[in-house]
Amino acid sequence: MRVSRGPLSAPPLLLPSSSRFPQNVTFIQGDYVSLQELWPGRGQYDVIICLGVTKWVQLHSGDGGVATLFRRAYQSLSPGGLFILQPQPWSSYCRSKRASERTCDAFRTLRFRPEQFTWYLTEREGFTSYRMLTHTGDKRPIYLFNKGPARRK
Repeated sequence: MRVSRGPLSAPPLLLPSSSRFPQNVTFIQGDYVSLQELWPGRGQYDVIICLGVTKWVQLHSGDGGVATLFRRAYQSLSPGGLFILQPQPWSSYCRSKRASERTCDAFRTLRFRPEQFTWYLTEREGFTSYRMLTHTGDKRPIYLFNKGPARRK
């Protein structure tokens, strides 16, 4: 049995063999908020899905981490791209802060609440519109943000 510790290198990003579904779908795993990691595909993605992770990003990287997540998502989308977001309610942060000493310390510094995310994404990051898609069974809303067309200069 082989044991690995620490971060693992991702396999090389392969170019899609076709422009037709499902060969044109790519999944990338990594630390999206780390400023040490460069992300390929600036302005190339049609859809970015972010379900149930904003709480953990904030509890591990603070308000700046979730702001970086939102900025990178916007920058990574092509014009007309869609960002699907499912933020966790603030009450779940209060329960999860006890996961470790680090998350408890980070929780005390948080000022950016999930109910502010829609304003932030439209007014600060530049998404042109959003709408709520649904509430899931556990009362978490799912939002669809639209990047809008390319701006003319």
